[in-house]
Amino acid sequence: GALEPGRLAIVAGSFSTNGVTTTRGDVDARWQSRLSITPELRIAMSTSATASPTLNWVLRMLGVVDDAARDRLFAEAAALDPEEQVPLVLPFLVDSPLGADSSAALAGVRAWHTPAHVLRGALEGIALMHVWHTRALGQRFDWEQPVVLGGGIARAPLYVQLVANALRSPVVVVQNVEAGAFG
Repeated sequence: GALEPGRLAIVAGSFSTNGVTTTRGDVDARWQSRLSITPELRIAMSTSATASPTLNWVLRMLGVVDDAARDRLFAEAAALDPEEQVPLVLPFLVDSPLGADSSAALAGVRAWHTPAHVLRGALEGIALMHVWHTRALGQRFDWEQPVVLGGGIARAPLYVQLVANALRSPVVVVQNVEAGAFG
């Protein structure tokens, strides 16, 4: 869904991948310029290992070991009041675009928080990384709405809504299971 200039496509998978399709080869320390699958197009791509690695770590720490438990926890997190305070999760478990000294953090935890609160805090932290990446790209590129979202985490309606809220943009979800395999 991103083979036209001015399209922002995001993947929440092994990496948080945020790319604007363009005909320009601009580069910056915060993004790369990659060739697209058509010769005249390029992708200005800002990435970090802050998506699935963070989600997988949180699920493992919460003792979620199977799909049914994961699905129950996602349903509980989705049922939380959107205004409810959740812990802040900085998703820098593997890497950080802010430098090697930036590590992950879990802050603002209270005794009344449940695993659903922690999960939603992690999903919000991952979604906010898309904001960081797209703000960097937005200093040089413009894009049309809606934003295209794919990747494993995009299968969760709660995550899609968090991304739409964070970016203040409508979001269309890619329906392919492994969209990255298609280039």
